[in-house]
Amino acid sequence: MDFNQYQSKAYKTIQRYNANEIANIVIPFLGIVGQAGSVISELKKKLRDGESYVNFKINLKEELGDVLWYISVIASENEIELEEIASLNLNKVQDRFSPESNTILLDYDEGYPEGEQLPGVVYPPENGLELVCCF
Repeated sequence: MDFNQYQSKAYKTIQRYNANEIANIVIPFLGIVGQAGSVISELKKKLRDGESYVNFKINLKEELGDVLWYISVIASENEIELEEIASLNLNKVQDRFSPESNTILLDYDEGYPEGEQLPGVVYPPENGLELVCCF
């Protein structure tokens, strides 16, 4: 399924519970914030429980799907195609973070003691690029 097919199908599932048009516009924005919090909650559980948190991937897929649904709804309500959003975003990040870019990534917590830094793991370089992940 491509992005625009998803968007078309997702649009048919929008529920309008409120006669107030402003509320119907705002609710998806509030929903995406709530779902982003659910994504972060999954990360918290993974960091807290480590390998014993066996449902991380399953739950993360569900929460990311909910975020995608809200993105789709907001885009539809504003007559923007998901395909266009994805394309524009990919162009932006490729320009910013490709090996040819001159972007300098700052380590904001470098001066802090190790116990006060953001969690991070550095994996061996692939193709000359270092992969850093939070767990």
